Amino acid sequence: MRATGRKAPCSVLLPARRQPAEPWIFRTMNMILENRFRQRLRAISRWGFALLFAVSVSLLSHPIPAAAEGGAAAAGQGASAPVTPIFDLEEHRGHVVYVDFWASWCQPCRKSFPWLEKMHERYADQGLDVVAINLDKERKKATAFLEKFPASFEVRYDPQGLAAQAFGVEAMPSAFLFDREGKQVATYQGFHEKESAAVEATVAKLLAQAAGKERE
Repeated sequence: MRATGRKAPCSVLLPARRQPAEPWIFRTMNMILENRFRQRLRAISRWGFALLFAVSVSLLSHPIPAAAEGGAAAAGQGASAPVTPIFDLEEHRGHVVYVDFWASWCQPCRKSFPWLEKMHERYADQGLDVVAINLDKERKKATAFLEKFPASFEVRYDPQGLAAQAFGVEAMPSAFLFDREGKQVATYQGFHEKESAAVEATVAKLLAQAAGKERE
């Protein structure tokens, strides 16, 4: 038989192509850019650390105050700063106290405020303390209300409704009457002119009983 074998293909190895050498000026520029980048990065790090340190010192020197508490319930438990209560019955110990919750949008309050002013003028010298606690979110609304209905009695502000929540206010206005020993005697929801005489009689009776005890 005749041999018909094929020649194995031969592979040709080409010499490795050398990469052209990078010009020295490019290498120098790259080194300069890298050094500037490192310097910029270090500067940013130093400024960032300094800013973080300054903010930390500021927060430690000026702690965020806790929200004001209402009544006997403290808001923001665990706060490091002392909390000033919106209303503290102990401040009025020995007096008959009429606490009234109101707001500028409360229509009956437009009638109750003149009545409260009369009660204050009539009984303040006998030991009646009228404390009106405003529940408006914006103080300017309460100020506008007081310009129309001036009050010479004590007015306090409870925009977060903390004191109202502590007292369990469910209607506007709502009033709470306390005797000289701090005992709650009556609760009034809303304001009705036909009932104002009975409320005044209760206040006068509490003042008279206290005066009688003092004479004893």
